[in-house]
Amino acid sequence: MTHSLTLKQSFSIIFMATLLTLIGSMGAFPNNCHATNVEGIYSGTFSGEQNGAWFLLIDDSKNGQIYFWITTKQVVDSGNVQFNSDNSFNFACTYGISGSSVINTNGKISGRWKFGNISGKLTGSRQDLDKIKALAGTYSSNCSGNETGSWNLTVSTKGSITGTVTWDKNGLVEKGNGIVDSKGTFIFLSEDDTSAKGALNPSGEINGNWNNPFWETKGTFGNTPHLINSNKATSTKNEKLPVYVESDDEKGCFIQAVVPF
Repeated sequence: MTHSLTLKQSFSIIFMATLLTLIGSMGAFPNNCHATNVEGIYSGTFSGEQNGAWFLLIDDSKNGQIYFWITTKQVVDSGNVQFNSDNSFNFACTYGISGSSVINTNGKISGRWKFGNISGKLTGSRQDLDKIKALAGTYSSNCSGNETGSWNLTVSTKGSITGTVTWDKNGLVEKGNGIVDSKGTFIFLSEDDTSAKGALNPSGEINGNWNNPFWETKGTFGNTPHLINSNKATSTKNEKLPVYVESDDEKGCFIQAVVPF
């Protein structure tokens, strides 16, 4: 009898120890498999009744900024990202695009977007930071179209872009922000609603299209190689991502409300 009781007690101790180990393992590796660190640059495409490219920047505090390039209109819609308790998030942009997505442990993103009565899917992935670091620097180029001017874009080692557009006609200088992915494709939006999508590479070349729907102006930049120069930026070890966070008395981001589709 005593021997049987001892075996039961031993079994109970082993069972409890195993159970506690399993619980600890579940805490370290949750069964929902969500990644704990989502900081970085993501990019992909969206499809449906409209299509184009989207870019996402997330800092170490899970502040996020998302940019959509609408192919048919050649304009950018931009907005903030709000994370839920897991690694799913919602987004709402100034022009009216909204939706939700989730970041998987492999860095892939899947979700849906909508605008009024139309909707579709979006997919994408985390970008290679080493390739983005190789693109860091300041890129300058003249632009042409029904307005002329000059662009100056500075790419950080973490993929965020700050820059200016200066117009020849009136000397207006527009400030703006954007994102570049590991392929060198970038999206940029100025505070006066000038949208741009283009490509750059480590040698300093830059090209793309720009458009301002409010002024009804558009054109290209970077078509003449001798107008292009690059001044590589020095990497900053603790560089922060400049995520634009909307304040309570603001509606949306830089741009005014307008129908993008």
